[in-house]
Amino acid sequence: MLLKAKKASEALFFSPKRGDSLEKFMKEIKDIGLHYILTENYDAQVWKRHETLVKGDEAWPNYDKNHCYPLLIQITNQI
Repeated sequence: MLLKAKKASEALFFSPKRGDSLEKFMKEIKDIGLHYILTENYDAQVWKRHETLVKGDEAWPNYDKNHCYPLLIQITNQI
């Protein structure tokens, strides 16, 4: 188990949106009483590369931000 049951703890998770799968996952987190923070721009270098790819960089011609770009999710139990 990533989170401790009897004291405050945090798990970090990276995932692209991929349709509505991330949204469903975050709803499950909330439904079981956990909390989350979703961060899109968590690192300047990663964000800069992402922006370049969104604009049509030839290095990754089929780049799709919803399928490829990992968002940072911080999950906590806040006991």
